[in-house]
Amino acid sequence: MNMESWATVNCEGKLPMPRSGCKNAVKGSLIYFFGGYTTKPNGQKDNLNDMHCFDTANNTWSEVPYLVANQAPPKRTDHSLVHYNEFLYVFGGKGVKVGKEEIYRDFYKFNLKTRTWTEIKGERAVLEVRFGHCANVYKDSMYTFGGWNGKNCLDDFYQYSFQTNIWYNLKNTSGEKPCARYRHDSLVYKDSLYIFGGVNETQNRFNDFYKYHFIKREWSSVQVSGCLPAPRTFHKIVNYDNLLFLLGGFDGERKNDMYIIRLEDDDNVPVIRHASKKLCDPYLLDDVDEIDERLHHVSFGEI
Repeated sequence: MNMESWATVNCEGKLPMPRSGCKNAVKGSLIYFFGGYTTKPNGQKDNLNDMHCFDTANNTWSEVPYLVANQAPPKRTDHSLVHYNEFLYVFGGKGVKVGKEEIYRDFYKFNLKTRTWTEIKGERAVLEVRFGHCANVYKDSMYTFGGWNGKNCLDDFYQYSFQTNIWYNLKNTSGEKPCARYRHDSLVYKDSLYIFGGVNETQNRFNDFYKYHFIKREWSSVQVSGCLPAPRTFHKIVNYDNLLFLLGGFDGERKNDMYIIRLEDDDNVPVIRHASKKLCDPYLLDDVDEIDERLHHVSFGEI
């Protein structure tokens, strides 16, 4: 991975129309994007349920055709999208139905080989409608936390088993769980789920950092040192090796900053650093301190 500088990716193929609120899932070198909304010249929002694929191996965009168009989920934004085996899974989100805003709790899977959609009727736990939640895959299950049901923020935590088609309400967990929130972001690293940021019903934004250990079934607040990002929503966190990258978001105004945190073992305190425009590949450095010294602040405007 080259962390020396930012660069514009020159793409080929059919680019998707500009949009917000879409979600993506990664399968190998392919990144799939589903849904979102675009804003018309008159200011009206137009929700989408199309799918596009970006191939990082050759920087090529392509639209993903559906074998049966009317089988696709209703148009939506602020849903979740995950990948497991040869399927993509869409859960929740919000859209417009008969001229009124609709919040969903439906669940669909898309077969990447046959290009067909199927609605899933999971068993046992019945989830509330929601959007702005997070969903991540760990082993043979999908885990979802929080969201907004149209009236209140949620702090519920569910597991869906791909193998048994059963939802489980994970009430019997230990430790300190994140408070109710939506429009946070999350990722899985090793045996833990990490959650950062979000906002509640009083528009109080968070910059707290939590993890859930799947094996221990335990929540904990991650204590960090260094330069803590401002509370925010609409951000994105991703991991590369044991580095977590936090990019952008909204804290009252749109952000284009980036931070890096090294995810260490439980006995160590992770350190957050602003990301510099002159970073080096950690695999080329023997001294961790040398990496940390070169992680400083940069915004897109400085590049």
